[in-house]
Amino acid sequence: MEIGRHTILDYSGDLTIEDGALVSEGSILYTHDHGYDPRSKPTATPLVLKRNCWIGSRAIVLPSVNYIGENAIIGSGAVVTKDVPDGHVYVAGPGRLLKRKDLN
Repeated sequence: MEIGRHTILDYSGDLTIEDGALVSEGSILYTHDHGYDPRSKPTATPLVLKRNCWIGSRAIVLPSVNYIGENAIIGSGAVVTKDVPDGHVYVAGPGRLLKRKDLN
């Protein structure tokens, strides 16, 4: 297991990190949720990082995620919103054009 610097690991909902997992610098992993009320009692959401998974730098794993699969890769800057199966690669989508700005 290797955890990079400036990483935030929220283990309030339970966090399990298996052998060989790597969490790169600046990543944030959340294990609880408040819904739409920041003052509400948090709901725990356990997270398991399976063997040999790699979470790229500055990735964010939201509390809707319960596991990152064995040998899975999370790309740098990705915002992970769902479970990632074993051996899969999960990356942030590229930027997209919404509309052209009126130049006049």
